[in-house]
Amino acid sequence: MGNTAGTAVDVRGRLAHWKIAGQWYSETDAFTCKISDTFKINGWNWRLYLEKNRNPGIRIYLEPYQFPENQLLVVRFVLRVTGANCEPIISPLYEAVPETGRGWCWPIDRNWQSPFVISVEFLDFKISMPNGTSGSTKLPSVDKLQHLAAQSTARSLSHVLDDSVHADITIATSDGKLQAHKVILIARSPVFRSMFTHDLKEKISSTIEIKDMTSESSKTLLRFLYGSVEQEEFWKHRLVLLGAANKYDITDLKDACEESLLEDIDANNVLDRLQEAWLYEAGKLKRGCFRYLFDFGKIHHVSREEMHDFLRKADRELVVKMFDKMLESGIAPPLIPM
Repeated sequence: MGNTAGTAVDVRGRLAHWKIAGQWYSETDAFTCKISDTFKINGWNWRLYLEKNRNPGIRIYLEPYQFPENQLLVVRFVLRVTGANCEPIISPLYEAVPETGRGWCWPIDRNWQSPFVISVEFLDFKISMPNGTSGSTKLPSVDKLQHLAAQSTARSLSHVLDDSVHADITIATSDGKLQAHKVILIARSPVFRSMFTHDLKEKISSTIEIKDMTSESSKTLLRFLYGSVEQEEFWKHRLVLLGAANKYDITDLKDACEESLLEDIDANNVLDRLQEAWLYEAGKLKRGCFRYLFDFGKIHHVSREEMHDFLRKADRELVVKMFDKMLESGIAPPLIPM
């Protein structure tokens, strides 16, 4: 039969939505299978399969990926089906070791009337080691981050930074001092460029004061500018780096921070991320937070206490925007406690 249903999957953080519209199966066919487009979560590529008739159910597949020897990926996830014409249905909590090219099946047989949405929410990813230990794989933007850093400057500059070779500028942080190079800072930030092309105090003293950052987070900022940032340190300081990227107009760093912060968004941190996005004018992160809350329906997963705290403390314009979004979604805005 003809394929009239869409195959695109909408992803926000660790949550993926696949909307099925139109007649997608035939009662007379011996086998009907609807396959989604490939979507990426946590650095791996996945597909969803919707099967009818022969082996009815919803399947999720991990596309072929070469894991390091003796290491296994362990994932926990939940599947859901929601629609205007059916009650929401939630799968059991699955914890599995995926084999690439093979999937898991949630055996369920319903005559759902379209449109309806199939969702998969990944709750955890871990790498299982040979000795029985495991480590979190919470670094979703590894390839993109390394690509952005490599494009910005050659990795061979890292030893110049680490060894302060011919350093000609001092970075005064909240808890110490670092050495850097004017030419790199000028090349990477129009704000730094302005400091050293006009008769400002930074040019006269050869010192930049960054008192709102520690030496550790400032070092991570410099490593990104020099093209040698490590994944773990980027992850640890990404919120602070978002503020620095906005302050010093470092576009590629801001993009990397926004994408990273969107990758692991959840009901527990989305309001904090939204406030950071508003404060630092991070449009991509702000839109992603609103979509997660309202398009994906996660506003209902935010606790009343967290929402009240957000409404008390957030910028007034942001609160108004939140109320507008609630009204558009048919949600009655809560009273703001005094």
